[in-house]
Amino acid sequence: MDRRRFLQKSSIGTLIGLAGSGDSRRAARAAAGSAVDPRPEDPLTCALVGFGEWGRQVAREVEDIPELHLAAICDEYPVMLRRAQRAHPDVARHASVDAVLDDPDIGAVLVATPTHRHREVVEKALAAGKHVYCESPMAASVDDARAIARAAAAAPGQIFQVGLHLRTEPQYRSVFQFIRSGALGRPAMGRAQWHAKESWRRASPDPERQRAQNWRLDPAISLGLVGEAGMQQMDASNWVFGDNPVAVTGFGSTLFWKDGRQMPDTVQAVFEYAGGERMLWDGTLLNSFDGAHEVFYGPDSAIMLRDQKAWMFKEVDA
Repeated sequence: MDRRRFLQKSSIGTLIGLAGSGDSRRAARAAAGSAVDPRPEDPLTCALVGFGEWGRQVAREVEDIPELHLAAICDEYPVMLRRAQRAHPDVARHASVDAVLDDPDIGAVLVATPTHRHREVVEKALAAGKHVYCESPMAASVDDARAIARAAAAAPGQIFQVGLHLRTEPQYRSVFQFIRSGALGRPAMGRAQWHAKESWRRASPDPERQRAQNWRLDPAISLGLVGEAGMQQMDASNWVFGDNPVAVTGFGSTLFWKDGRQMPDTVQAVFEYAGGERMLWDGTLLNSFDGAHEVFYGPDSAIMLRDQKAWMFKEVDA
């Protein structure tokens, strides 16, 4: 999937909702100690925390959204701050997230750190009275996810959103409503895949930095292929089946990237729902054939979604 296209059409596009609420912006600035009352036409001033590969794409897209003003970029790694200076010379740069949160004119914080670092940033930002957009997955553990949910619930005057991009992608929203209207009959089975030939390993002359960059390969802090790649598709599956899975069976192996990693490069998983429905998911980092897509089956039809398009295959007796 083209990351830039998804940013333009889906998850980052939802940030416009933050800018559209003058009352919520006013409440956020008041909580942060700002005496400036924003006009409705003022863009929402925001800060980006995390300027890695994903954060850099977020920053580029935010600068093209007139309702948002990127005022600050935060990253604890000096090399990333130098990259930020070259790419966004008019944006303030900080090595500490506290410097961002102490600025009363920043109304929203965009979190693009590694997944296992989300909790510490999100909790601090919500406590500082900021709106928060958190890239997905929301957290790397159930405990962290629950803590973030509690922090968001304790800040009802602020907006908190996770970047589950299929929930906001127009094509998916249209198809989901079509499925809910009964186009499949009763949804019975799903199948999804995510195939890309890439190692997920990043090189660095600094061993400590290399370990930090390769957090996706560390099973102690990473959700692996299912969580980092398949999570979006499983969220779509939950929409279609109207519930969360009650059980999952998974299989994983390292079959190609023999570089000492403990995280499997190829995974198959079966997610079971309470009504007996199942979603079959597979992901791999060793082959890119057939890319990424989802198919949902019912007695009346099957619907496939891929590459911003969708097809319905009707049964003859539907």
